[in-house]
Amino acid sequence: MYSTKQKSIIMEILKENKEKLLSPDEILDILKLKDESCSKATLYRFLDNLVLTKEIRKCYNQNSNRFEYQLCQGDCATHLHLKCKKCGLVIHLSCEETKNYLNHISIEHEFLIDQMSSTIYGLCKNCRG
Repeated sequence: MYSTKQKSIIMEILKENKEKLLSPDEILDILKLKDESCSKATLYRFLDNLVLTKEIRKCYNQNSNRFEYQLCQGDCATHLHLKCKKCGLVIHLSCEETKNYLNHISIEHEFLIDQMSSTIYGLCKNCRG
């Protein structure tokens, strides 16, 4: 498989899962289901390039001790993210209340949050039952 085909398929996987954070191993598993192959080194290089161009975001998941990736929707550098620990759903918090909260943290606490890699873990409405 040519690298341009690999890139195209990886981007397709990220677009199909745009509401989730995926680990490299999960992306490789999806590639296998699609009968496509890609070395781990090639995948990591491609993911690193996409992070640099801000097409995807990279987040560290402390619960699973791994990095996960997600296709950027809008400008992920300007809002926070919520992730359901059960189903993996990611919610982009781009409302005024969140902007006010970030402004408060910046001014009152003199702390600038890295919004591109911010993820708050919990349970979504569906998983709470």
